[in-house]
Amino acid sequence: MAPKRFMCFYRPGPGSSLRHEAEQGDVEAQAALGRLYFEGRPETTSSDDTGEVVVSSFTPAVKPNLTQSVKWLRKAANKGHAEAKRLLQTVLATAKGVH
Repeated sequence: MAPKRFMCFYRPGPGSSLRHEAEQGDVEAQAALGRLYFEGRPETTSSDDTGEVVVSSFTPAVKPNLTQSVKWLRKAANKGHAEAKRLLQTVLATAKGVH
């Protein structure tokens, strides 16, 4: 049996939120929030028909928003976050008119 694949985003500390951590300048939270806005996240924990994909329940539900994705990825990329830089290039390549 193949192991399950997990989508998991940065988990903020107790009594905090991903957005709060990102607003406070946490580069990992900024990158995670940018990815979250790019990919979106459904309202509930879900899996595909084979049961292989599980969405972590601690990540907030979010509709994709390319403008917000670029905003947060750019903040993280400007601080040298390599993954944020790569994803920002992808987002900008697919998001005509978003700067």
